[in-house]
Amino acid sequence: MKESLLRADPDYLFEFFQKLYKMVFLMRVEDDDFTYVRVSEDARRLASLPEDFAGRTIGEMYTKEVAEPLTAQYRRAEEAGEPVFFSDKMNKETNVAAYASSILMPVHTVEGKAAFIIGITSDLSDQALSEVFTSIEDFDYLTKLPNVMRLRSEMNAYISREKKPVQVLCINLDRFDIINEVLGRESGNQLLQRLAAEIVQVLPEGTVLGRVDADEFAAVLPGFTPEAAETAAHRVLDCINRFRYTLRDMTFTLSACIGISGGQENAHVLLTNASQAMTEAKMFGKNTVRLYQENAQTVQRKEELMLELELMRALQEEELSVAYQPKLDTKNQRVNLEVLARWHSPHLGTIPPGRFIPIAERSSLIEKVTEFVFTRVCEDQLLRPEAFGDSVTAVNVSANLFRKDLLKRLFVDTASSCKIPTSRFELEITEGMLMEDPEEGRRLVEYLRDEGFRVVIDDFGVSYSSLNYLAAFPLDGIKIDQSFIRKIDRNLNKKEYEIVSFIMQLAKRLNLSVTAEGVETEDQMQTLLDLQCEELQGYFLSRPVPIRQLKKAVAQVHAHLKEAESRLNGQLFTSRKGKEEEQRRLAALRSFDILYTDFEERYNRITEAVRAAFQAPISYISFITEETQWLKAKSGFPVSWGVFREVPRENTICNQVVLAKQPLVIEDLAGDEIYKESDVHKEFGIRFYAGMPLETDTGEAIGTLCLLDFEPRRFTEKDRELLAAYRHWVMAELYLGSPGTGK
Repeated sequence: MKESLLRADPDYLFEFFQKLYKMVFLMRVEDDDFTYVRVSEDARRLASLPEDFAGRTIGEMYTKEVAEPLTAQYRRAEEAGEPVFFSDKMNKETNVAAYASSILMPVHTVEGKAAFIIGITSDLSDQALSEVFTSIEDFDYLTKLPNVMRLRSEMNAYISREKKPVQVLCINLDRFDIINEVLGRESGNQLLQRLAAEIVQVLPEGTVLGRVDADEFAAVLPGFTPEAAETAAHRVLDCINRFRYTLRDMTFTLSACIGISGGQENAHVLLTNASQAMTEAKMFGKNTVRLYQENAQTVQRKEELMLELELMRALQEEELSVAYQPKLDTKNQRVNLEVLARWHSPHLGTIPPGRFIPIAERSSLIEKVTEFVFTRVCEDQLLRPEAFGDSVTAVNVSANLFRKDLLKRLFVDTASSCKIPTSRFELEITEGMLMEDPEEGRRLVEYLRDEGFRVVIDDFGVSYSSLNYLAAFPLDGIKIDQSFIRKIDRNLNKKEYEIVSFIMQLAKRLNLSVTAEGVETEDQMQTLLDLQCEELQGYFLSRPVPIRQLKKAVAQVHAHLKEAESRLNGQLFTSRKGKEEEQRRLAALRSFDILYTDFEERYNRITEAVRAAFQAPISYISFITEETQWLKAKSGFPVSWGVFREVPRENTICNQVVLAKQPLVIEDLAGDEIYKESDVHKEFGIRFYAGMPLETDTGEAIGTLCLLDFEPRRFTEKDRELLAAYRHWVMAELYLGSPGTGK
């Protein structure tokens, strides 16, 4: 290549740098490699090059493992069109790996194409060269402005020295990538050089301007107020708007957006905040200035990042611990457990699980937290078997860990290595984990159960409205979300009571165990016992405790058990009160001697009157036996429904009315989260349901008076009162026609 085509004489540059530095290379740029032209003696020796290196390429000199990364660095310098820095192993023949820092500087043709590359390498023992590298690395090669590393250094030094705030402007050019593409790299670089020089002229004295990225600058205003910074930002925008660049009869104009942040925090935070403010400014269009404002979301992100870093440190320092919350097994009268992670930080105090577990789940730390928890449980069972007895311990499984390889390593392998039977554990997963990929979810549940674990659904009832999916998975049980349990009261919060009752009946049909979480009062516990809930958990029974207090906590749970037995007048614990209530109800029903009798006109008149009063298509009177719902009178039943007088009790909504002893109105079954899966809606197309319990004088609910419609409808308080009046008519007929009642 003729020297007249080059912007600088590469041989002259080689001679110049060789006088200053020991290791200098002159390389010619080829299409597919780089050819050695001249190499200083020290460079030849330390790079293990033969004496006849001239005219040979990097690929010819070294093995593929050495040549490819070295060629990639030279190619990077060629494509960047400016110096690049890198560090790597030196290619000298020695048993000890030695490292070097290098700078590669392209020598361009007048057309702007890299034709040669000057390489200068330091083995980091050459103090003079190290200082040169440090100096070069602090500045942007193109604009000669400080780079971001130098800006940070200047800012931190000023804040540390002066103890005064610093204002930072983040200046980003609009659409510069398009302009650069039109102009070409060389002209784009010239534009940036000229623009940078003009911006410097309008900034206040004492400002440090640096280049952060291709089209982004940062101005540091030490000791300035936010108002002064905003004024400076608008002056910069005016400068950029006035700027003109002409090439080939085309004149280019520029615009920009600027973000401002200030304070005495470290340089990284100030630059990041200014950049965020600039991004927000971009959203409002060109020539916009935005001041950084720390909103609630930003504060939360910072707090979460800080907490994540603290949690990482806490895991390393073994600050986490576990606590055990007893669960009362009402069927077997024993106490099971749930293990929960706890964290007390010497810096932050006690951090609740609801705070740090979600943060762990948003990072990879949840794997380490779970590994710690399950390993500690196994260790505790080995060291303190008397504290666990024959209990089953529940462990929460994060959705992030619901993969076979992780489940195997964290649970199966850990239990095996500790020689703890997997049947001693219950793994709690969520509905979402199954529904995200049902097929894979089914396989993973089957895998865990095959390995011996119990698998239950945690927080049941808060995610998916459809309950049919339960039958599709081989689960052992469900855990009703505490939001339902805390409100359960058959008198005050009828909806929650009905939901819990319905869930328990559904679980019973599917042969699933039920745990009620969030039992906080004696009344809640008693209600759940009446509903024959199999397992209770909550603060009323016991708070989570460390293992050293577990024996006392278990004794406390048993004390609650004895109190419950006492309140039930010495009856057996397993919900005998509920059974005796049912026996009294059935006895009251039998006393009317009405079951399995023919249809009667006096009852048919009532259902016809109800239909007419409400202008509804269907009305009926039914009685709830031990196993069925039996129809005494019906009016308006479609012929397509066929002839039937009884259906299984557990499949009916009327059963809920009788159990609750409360009227139940569902204005649109299709939109009801609980009853849209009921048979009366899915099989018969009913959209509206209103049911009144038929109660005896002694308060026993023996049946229902019901109103149905194929369309949704409103049902006012007056409507309820009217239906209740017809309910009294039914009871009057029962007493009048049944001598066995004593009436």
